[in-house]
Amino acid sequence: MITDILGAILFDSATVANVDDFFSKKARMRSSLIKEQLGTYPRPLLAYLETVSKEQFTQDASILLPIVSAKVSIMSDGAAVMGNKLVKAFIAFLKNDLVKMDTNGNTMLHKTLKGFEGEGMSGKMLKRILIREAQSVLLHVEGEESATVQLATDLSETKLAALTETLSEQGGIPQFIINEELIGGMRLFKSGTLRDASWRARVNTLFSAIG
Repeated sequence: MITDILGAILFDSATVANVDDFFSKKARMRSSLIKEQLGTYPRPLLAYLETVSKEQFTQDASILLPIVSAKVSIMSDGAAVMGNKLVKAFIAFLKNDLVKMDTNGNTMLHKTLKGFEGEGMSGKMLKRILIREAQSVLLHVEGEESATVQLATDLSETKLAALTETLSEQGGIPQFIINEELIGGMRLFKSGTLRDASWRARVNTLFSAIG
């Protein structure tokens, strides 16, 4: 899924790059054009498109096109891929924007999964796969361990989104698992270590604010 998403971003980027004189335009003009062509776009990817040169974009695209066409992992081609400026913007998107909520309480994760609906898997399964792949990429590139949270029962989407955003501030992207053996509440593990005490008060405050 991660490679599919990167492929979609590469297609988006090529769409705006093919507009006449795109690379000769200043950042503000590019931003307006991107919004016109693509709508609201993730900040790291928008910043890339606002500033990248034609030569750099051509180089980035030529490296990524065979990878996204073959649907192989972006972690499989070493330094050539990880030094790619579009990949770096994509990693920043995974790290900083994927789980952040907008003013309507939606996350980019939710919006991204919309593109995979109808592929025979439930939304929860798709979400689990995408998060697991994003966790692997962030661990490989940034060395960031992601948290695993055991829940006694499902939380509402609003609470899950808020908790995901809060926990991602510690690095990585948290994964949630239902553990029916828990009597109530939740438990957080990171690097195989139980971390309940350091975060429970913050989570309780967060949930009180949500209601």
